[in-house]
Amino acid sequence: MQEIHNKVSESLILLWAHEQGEMCIKQIDAAASQPQWAIVTKEGEALSVSDENYDGSDAYGIHAGGGKVYWANCVFNTLYIAWPEGVTEPVKALITEQLEKAFIVIKKGSQ
Repeated sequence: MQEIHNKVSESLILLWAHEQGEMCIKQIDAAASQPQWAIVTKEGEALSVSDENYDGSDAYGIHAGGGKVYWANCVFNTLYIAWPEGVTEPVKALITEQLEKAFIVIKKGSQ
């Protein structure tokens, strides 16, 4: 079976952003090396979820490409989040909980 890789509109990925959305985006140049829609730290680095005691507290925002990071007041569709390799459901819950402190909500999507 072949995979289909169609480009998805940003509105399906970013389900909602505050009307002052430009206030919720930061340029973090170090994040540019991370995959698009990956969750990054405040320094723009990948999350290190392989640590046995990882608690999600370093999750800062979602990289939208080119170092542009949504850091607050947004709702994202889970289907398009580039979760770190090896992440478990309990760790996803910790990351989601941390992001919700900045009003970044990750809503479970369906196909």
